[in-house]
Amino acid sequence: AIVVAAVTLFGTGATRTSWAQVVEMVQAASQSAPCVHLREQMRTSDREDFSFVDLSADPMAVEAWICWPKESGDPGRARVEKKNRIYVFNGRETIHYRPQIREASRFEGGKPRLDEFWPAAWLQRLVELPQGDARVVTRDEAAGRIVLHWNAPQLNGLPAAFFEDFEREVEIRWDPASRRLTGFERWVYDEGARRLFSELLSIDYPPILPESVFELD
Repeated sequence: AIVVAAVTLFGTGATRTSWAQVVEMVQAASQSAPCVHLREQMRTSDREDFSFVDLSADPMAVEAWICWPKESGDPGRARVEKKNRIYVFNGRETIHYRPQIREASRFEGGKPRLDEFWPAAWLQRLVELPQGDARVVTRDEAAGRIVLHWNAPQLNGLPAAFFEDFEREVEIRWDPASRRLTGFERWVYDEGARRLFSELLSIDYPPILPESVFELD
């Protein structure tokens, strides 16, 4: 009985880290990158927040360049391009541009939502959710892959509209050597069918991005 108890308490199953600790490891490694350039596609509305789900829409392509603030007082840099819209913050001013109608607005300063396209922030939001609500579907740390599943919350009769309103799954992939994020896919369940909502198509972590990236004529 003592041997069985020892195996139960101190065996590999008991000492294995939780899924949140694994995600935090990837989050910390990804956060250490000074800049990121990514391409993503999602089924959403061009007029809604990026977490809004529109499964009838064609996948919308989004490309983003982000440089995180280097030090206190540094506001960072951001450029986001999606269908018919370009948003640029160069650390001094903000420009919103709509190429199809050749309309732009420019104003001094700005407070960009850098974390909207910062991979480490995506992972941080997952870790901050109640851990007991998530179920691990697949976990392969050697290959750098984990899939998590959440049941739909109670909406009191309201229709699901945003990603966290649905029964959903998230697949996280990372490079086992650097531990930085390499893949991030999100699915929702619609009438029992698993549908892809968003997919990270490519991501790289340049040490620096030219200032020209954040300038718009």
